[in-house]
Amino acid sequence: MEVLELLKTLPADRTYLQKIELQEGRAVLERSPYRVVFEKLAPEVWRVQVEKDGDALSSRILILPLSAYQVYEIPAYLELPVLLVFRSPVTVGPLQKTQVYAHLPLQLEIRAQKGEEVLPVERLHPLNLKYAWFGPPHQGSLCYFYETEVSPSVEEAELGSFETLVPIEVENTDKEPRELTRVMIDSYQLSIYYYKDRLVSERVRVRIDDESVEVHYLDEPPGEGAVEIVRGALTVKEKGLAKFSVRKLGKITAMIFHSPGGVG
Repeated sequence: MEVLELLKTLPADRTYLQKIELQEGRAVLERSPYRVVFEKLAPEVWRVQVEKDGDALSSRILILPLSAYQVYEIPAYLELPVLLVFRSPVTVGPLQKTQVYAHLPLQLEIRAQKGEEVLPVERLHPLNLKYAWFGPPHQGSLCYFYETEVSPSVEEAELGSFETLVPIEVENTDKEPRELTRVMIDSYQLSIYYYKDRLVSERVRVRIDDESVEVHYLDEPPGEGAVEIVRGALTVKEKGLAKFSVRKLGKITAMIFHSPGGVG
């Protein structure tokens, strides 16, 4: 099902995947802490302004008949891997596995679509992200650092505006109990679905032992009836590249407390 068709089936009071109605020459999308204002200045001239706490962050002029387009928001990937740090550790017994759901941050992209033509209008970034350096100083990775709750089911998770759930199957391949407290996710690989009235990504399998963590991207929906909204990176899906990644269980060696939030 295409996104525009999917939007017609969702509840009108949803707080995600909003469709923006422009027929009156003005529309406002509230996506806390942002406010996106669409204003018609002339028959084919629109101003799109992004505000935060009453202050304008950006303003751009679009010269096109925007009223003739379907305008909506859709999840978009972050540019860097995300180091998910669990607020509660996941403990797995020897040679056992368990299923949990973590929160993964994402961006929101506003698009205008008419037929096959799709135009990016604006992109909103989450504000509560920090940069981190994961691994040794000369061999690590720059990433986002994100603390997350861990839930045993989709229904028990409460998502924020800039989040999707990630179903993680944690498998302990060791003969001793192991705790998983963090995992690095390359979010660009994940397809995102509409599932049980939430945004939920494809399934991920994490295999742990006493030295490393393997993250496997399974390219499988989170459950029966899930509808794909965003497809993971096609070069990965089609060519079979980077289907899994292995990282040592190192410590965060440096953390830069800087928020990259804003508009793009």
